[in-house]
Amino acid sequence: MVAHPSSLPRSRRRWPAPFVVVIALLAGFLSGWGADVASGVDPARPGAIPVAYAIDCQAANTACSGGTTTSLLNVLHQVPQSGSTPAQWVQPDDGETWEITAHWVAAPPCVSGQELFEVAEATVSWNGGAWVLSNVDFTDSIVDIDICTTSDSCSGTSGTHAFGYKLIVDVNDPEIGTNFNLVNVKYETTAIDDGDIIVFDNGPTITCNSLGAAVSPTSQTFTAFDNGPWNSSRCAYNCSTGGSSPSMTITYN
Repeated sequence: MVAHPSSLPRSRRRWPAPFVVVIALLAGFLSGWGADVASGVDPARPGAIPVAYAIDCQAANTACSGGTTTSLLNVLHQVPQSGSTPAQWVQPDDGETWEITAHWVAAPPCVSGQELFEVAEATVSWNGGAWVLSNVDFTDSIVDIDICTTSDSCSGTSGTHAFGYKLIVDVNDPEIGTNFNLVNVKYETTAIDDGDIIVFDNGPTITCNSLGAAVSPTSQTFTAFDNGPWNSSRCAYNCSTGGSSPSMTITYN
């Protein structure tokens, strides 16, 4: 686990989802409903009547003793296979910036709009020998972010090279001071640097002695969701935390 700065700014960015506002729409509907009927137009056609926003209540997840659960994301960097050219792993020149959005929904019984979101930020960079975390912005209920070294690396005469890592995020469940239970955590990149193809010797991902051609990301935005399971396998907050782990591949060309 790579240590992050000990004194990082904390900010609260929490928004309740918007309630559906129907008064103005309903007034317009009532004023035009008679004309629709007279003209033979079905007032219940799609789009004629505002559709209420529906939401499923979220029952409490398995309670962890510390009051938090761990979200995970494995991240890889790759030029995809093209025709007979096999996929190639990529080492970023620098790294990528993330928005990490936790989503909670009220326990039963609940009504439309009873959900909360908080958005944290972090930048992951390759410093030439290790992954490092910077520019971390927590929220009230996204209380920690860390980065883990994985086996997605190689070494050779030119040193260590890497093409993947794992993010772990410590999230309050339920959301602090509420009965809102965690549903999922969304990971989305907002900025991605260029990279270089890793050249392997003696088989793929075993020995790498150099970097090859420079490549650029196919997009600045890649998105993945961690949907749990929010159970005891996710209670520990460390690089060995179990449970299924979603993956994201950032692609280059």
